[in-house]
Amino acid sequence: MKIPRKEIEDIRSTHGWLLIYGRRKTGKTFLLRNFIEHDRYYLVRRDGVIVSGDEKPIRFENINHFLDHLRSLLHEQKTVILDEFQRMPEFFQDEISMLHPNGRLILTGSSFQMMDKVLSQNSPLLGMLSEFMIDMLDPFDAVRYLDLPHDRAIEYGVFMRDPWTIPIFSFRGDFMTDLWRLIDHSKNAIPRLIGEIFSEESRRRSRAYEAVLGLIGAGTWSSSEISHTLFTRGIIDKNDTRLVSSYIRNLISMGLLEEIPLFRNRKKMIYRVKSPIMETYYYLVDRHSIDERDVSFDELKENLKKMVNLQIERYFAEAFRIKLGGNREYSLDPEIDFIITEGRKRKPRMFGEVKWGKGSVKGAWKLKENADGLDVDLVLISKEDIEVDGVKTYTPEKFLQDVGYPQSPIDRQNGST
Repeated sequence: MKIPRKEIEDIRSTHGWLLIYGRRKTGKTFLLRNFIEHDRYYLVRRDGVIVSGDEKPIRFENINHFLDHLRSLLHEQKTVILDEFQRMPEFFQDEISMLHPNGRLILTGSSFQMMDKVLSQNSPLLGMLSEFMIDMLDPFDAVRYLDLPHDRAIEYGVFMRDPWTIPIFSFRGDFMTDLWRLIDHSKNAIPRLIGEIFSEESRRRSRAYEAVLGLIGAGTWSSSEISHTLFTRGIIDKNDTRLVSSYIRNLISMGLLEEIPLFRNRKKMIYRVKSPIMETYYYLVDRHSIDERDVSFDELKENLKKMVNLQIERYFAEAFRIKLGGNREYSLDPEIDFIITEGRKRKPRMFGEVKWGKGSVKGAWKLKENADGLDVDLVLISKEDIEVDGVKTYTPEKFLQDVGYPQSPIDRQNGST
């Protein structure tokens, strides 16, 4: 299934050398190889061998030989993609910096350490590369071209924001059982999607990063509580929230976590796993130990349904944030599913409630009550159309028609996951 991505047009229109980065399995390689014009593609394997993407691959086992080859291509003004660049030795940056600005070199990587080195003040490549982070699919791109009933298109689209799920979904039968089949058959793969992001960190620190992801995915977002838990488990040597905060910042910078401010509180943040499929996995690990034993669908279906509803809620929050050009916020008291604010002063623009199922007049009135006279748009998301004065109801069909982006300027043949 080919799905247009808005990033393609930006990359095409940016000239010069590029750095394409982001966590594994967000579609970087597929996007570049299939939809960005280039003359040569090379992959740096884990063993250090450099292999071309030709039908009959050319292998370079000697880095100096590859450098000579790359130097020749760039002097001929060719466009070269070097995938998994972080696997190259550090001196390689010095060597290729002397080739700038010849040709067009596109470097890709998924390592946090690689980003830190390339963008550090001492990097020989600093200022030579335009940066593009390839994250999850845009929420509108994820649903716009699905040939499914509107509600099912949104349900699948929520989890298809991780592009690697697309070829695994069957798109047949019951969505919930299809989702559980995907998770059940990917139990070993999902936690390893962190991949090489922290490959140069110590094994102990990598364990700490994964533990932070697991705790936040299970619903713990307080850094002090995370720190205490890691300390009692022996994962960190001392109960230090500053250390945990540094882990969280690193995970945010690589698109694994996101932070959402609490409404009317500039300092408090809620941390969440950004990937819907990854957060659902960690939640089910915490509740049902799916990483250690076989679990039936019947045993976990209620918790799975809970996570699906939560991810749908967050999907709509992100969609409206993008549409309005504002900021996402969350309120615990009163409990509001999502709030969109605007500007540096975080003026409230929209309050939203998501009822994925039969709508509720009571829910609409509760939304009005929570607004407490504020001049904000009130939005209720429901499969059933509800009429309450002052509250706009979006059914799945109305959402996709009235709120979804217009047809992408990139046609179906030019974009993909």
